[in-house]
Amino acid sequence: MTESLAGGCLCGAVRYRLASAPFDAGWCHCRTCQLNSGSPAMAFAKVPSRDFDGTTHDFSLATLDAPEEVTPEAHFYYASHIPWAEAADDLPRHPRGRDE
Repeated sequence: MTESLAGGCLCGAVRYRLASAPFDAGWCHCRTCQLNSGSPAMAFAKVPSRDFDGTTHDFSLATLDAPEEVTPEAHFYYASHIPWAEAADDLPRHPRGRDE
């Protein structure tokens, strides 16, 4: 990981900076993420709230300036995946969250 990961929205009005390495990076297949992103799944990660200089704690990996720096490590809420959008990798598939 680079010294500091940063990202933001398309128009540039919202910017954020991460002060620690992201964790729990994964693909979320829940219906909320499907509707929010307009796609079958959304890649996200977390950092402790004290290490996120922005307005939220979970963030979309695609909003990073260098999204290749963080790789998803699992699929979450896979019980809600859309049948025509099967995951094409060998990452673990959790029916709900990691701990459920």
